[in-house]
Amino acid sequence: MADEIEIDARDVGEALVAAMAEGGIDHLFFSSGTELGFYQEAIAKARALGRPAPRLITMTHEYVGLNAALGYAAVAGKPAVTSAHVDVGTQHHGGALHTAWRSGLPVIMTAGAPPTAAPGTVRGGRDSAHFWTQQTYDQNGIVRQFTKWDHRLESQDNPGLIVSRAIQVARSEPCGPVYLSLPREVVYAPLGKTRFATAAQLGIPRPAAPDPDGVAEIAERLVRARNPMIVAGSGRNPAEVPALVELAELVGAPVVQCAWHSYLSFPMNHPLYQAKRSVADADMVLVVEADVPWVPGPNGPGRDAYVAVVGIDPAKHRIPTYEFAADIRLASDPLSALRALEGKHPIDPRFVSWQIARMLDDNALVIDDTTHDKIFPYLRVARPGSYFHNPGSAGGWAPGAALGAKLAASERDVIALTGDGFYMYATPTAALWAAVRYGAPYLTVVYQNRSYTTSTVTVANSYPNGYAAKLDFDGGYLDPAVDFAKEAEAAGAYGETVRDAAEVGPALRRGLEQTRAGKPAVIAVWLARLMHED
Repeated sequence: MADEIEIDARDVGEALVAAMAEGGIDHLFFSSGTELGFYQEAIAKARALGRPAPRLITMTHEYVGLNAALGYAAVAGKPAVTSAHVDVGTQHHGGALHTAWRSGLPVIMTAGAPPTAAPGTVRGGRDSAHFWTQQTYDQNGIVRQFTKWDHRLESQDNPGLIVSRAIQVARSEPCGPVYLSLPREVVYAPLGKTRFATAAQLGIPRPAAPDPDGVAEIAERLVRARNPMIVAGSGRNPAEVPALVELAELVGAPVVQCAWHSYLSFPMNHPLYQAKRSVADADMVLVVEADVPWVPGPNGPGRDAYVAVVGIDPAKHRIPTYEFAADIRLASDPLSALRALEGKHPIDPRFVSWQIARMLDDNALVIDDTTHDKIFPYLRVARPGSYFHNPGSAGGWAPGAALGAKLAASERDVIALTGDGFYMYATPTAALWAAVRYGAPYLTVVYQNRSYTTSTVTVANSYPNGYAAKLDFDGGYLDPAVDFAKEAEAAGAYGETVRDAAEVGPALRRGLEQTRAGKPAVIAVWLARLMHED
């Protein structure tokens, strides 16, 4: 772990600003006040000395300032800081406090606090009449119902550490606003050398992973459902949108917008998008990160429908009364849950075939050296001259055939499909070497189940409960498995082995991009062994 940050600060206020910069804060939405001048001085000094500091954005009203910080956090995907003038400026946040609390966005709200030190005793003490009238019993209490964390900076505090802690809490899921009040005489106090841990060093929690048993239960219900529907409320993380598209397309489920939404959770031009509509006819409803999935009543799910709720806070503890029923509530970062639901371990070969089919277009030319029932039904190839299967029974046809096909049709994307047994028969390095030498890059997808069908499934069919089965089909498995990715790299090609279902589609697309850039590629997808519990 890296050492703590050490700085030489003129005063506490300078340390606060330095900690903000170290914590990744690059925008401060600033409203002026007699106790907030330290922000201007510290930021100006940092700029003059070439040190990192937030950009100061002058705001003439705190309500707009907080909303601006929320908008910045929503689009930039990083926290922002606001400043408010003591209690009155804090109250100027108004309805934006409610928005911040419901937004799920990381915002660090700071506010000056009037000094209580007697006149002439310390720098920043009471030196004007209004400081007496600004004092309240609990300034932080103005916003406490709308924040995850609040703190009043005290003279004994390590200022840099307090800022790092504020950022840490704001960025921890479920993200939300925090509030830090800053008494004038404390921020103006001289400091000198100080050390503090950054927010990253304190540690920002990783997104929660879903319970595997819960994922399996939801996945089974989705597959078995006759009329599944998805209620979408996610989208704060843009990566959740394509993940939800993949899941919806995989199970053929229409996607309904939740009753109260804040983000684009599903493409509005997608044929599965149903906007806001009833889910009463669904026999399985998957709710993804939605505070209010539907308005209770006739448009809600029927009595017999299975309802699954997935989200960072699936019980919605920030809402005091919550009457929505569910058969299962799965606490998880939406992206992790969606990726887990898209596939299973080990990967099913039909899922690989479906992912390949999604990648194909009219420019694709497929060389198929696999069994038809696992591949052919998924390809949906339409252009004449775009699909060729091994015309004989000698396995190992695909790599050489793909090389020849690419030489004959250099403008097309040539994709070879093969199992690992046939691939090993093919002496693939010779074909890859020639593809590199003659500029004929093609993509090979290897279904790596580490098994011979003839020596496992066929034997089991011929000798049910036979001795070979009892000895775990000795001679039926390719153990130890060959690392086809490294073998490809040795021949000058791109190689990748995929063991996670969520990575199958991205890996295939990466391989195709490599071939389009002039380099042959091999994507080996790790599957379960035949007739074996992996």
